[in-house]
Amino acid sequence: MMFTNLINANGGKLIEFAGDGLYAAFGFDNKINEAVNDAVRAGKEICKELKKLNDNYISKYFEEEIKIGIGLHAGKVIVGDKGIQGSSLTVMGFPVNIASRLETATKELNNNFIISDYTHSFLNGISAEAKRINLKGVSEPFSVRLIGEEYY
Repeated sequence: MMFTNLINANGGKLIEFAGDGLYAAFGFDNKINEAVNDAVRAGKEICKELKKLNDNYISKYFEEEIKIGIGLHAGKVIVGDKGIQGSSLTVMGFPVNIASRLETATKELNNNFIISDYTHSFLNGISAEAKRINLKGVSEPFSVRLIGEEYY
């Protein structure tokens, strides 16, 4: 619920829960540069709220931490309803696949928030370490930016 509220407050929509993950999309009502900045802001707020939850509750009572990885890519996608009478929104396309691959790469790169270099080009004043990584389904090394924090 906490993540959903932060996503919605920043102009995004929760698309799907799958296991312990979720995916959200932004830019339904605004331009790509606004959508990217909204998505990054939501991701940063999620990380900040999760840190508070860990510090004030999870670590305190369970001696563990919940960790997340966020992958973000931008581009044109197909949006539609997959449920009966429009009951379930879906978003499909290459940018969704790339975002998923970037989320997976967070563990490998030891950074909890990774965005594509293309996505970074729309951000307002955020500098970030650049890397080139191999992604499943992408023939050439892919340029990314690390905008989160280390896991360890």
